[in-house]
Amino acid sequence: MKRCLYSCFLWIGLLFTPLLSSAQSNLDAFISSFDYAQRKEMKAEIAEVIAGLQADTLILLDIRFDEERQAWHFPASQHIPLPSLTTRHKELPKDRLIVTACPKKDRAIIAMLYLQSEGYRVKYLKDGLIALADALRGDAAREFTQALPKQ
Repeated sequence: MKRCLYSCFLWIGLLFTPLLSSAQSNLDAFISSFDYAQRKEMKAEIAEVIAGLQADTLILLDIRFDEERQAWHFPASQHIPLPSLTTRHKELPKDRLIVTACPKKDRAIIAMLYLQSEGYRVKYLKDGLIALADALRGDAAREFTQALPKQ
């Protein structure tokens, strides 16, 4: 039995090591080429996100926990909780900009780095969902939702 388990773990390791090393080399490349321009480019401003959602050129990825999203959310966002991102990231298109978002920005940065290592074009929402909600109050909310593409 132990020999069988050892063989199974050996085969699993042989199968997944290339996948892990590919993601690691993508992350290595991202980090080793990081400079001031990259630092600026990885941040999405609120105005950029609003315009991109209205033009249907980006995906706002809400990576908060389910309970947080149930309390409040943006209908124009896609939801994949951060802990599920490693198994569900393939639901995201690679041909569009993904903007990761959470209330502030800590988890959004983690999600951005992970998606970057998987070959996605990605930024994080610089000021977070709380600031986005603040920007979309009153008339701004009405104008935003009226300008969204019809699904």
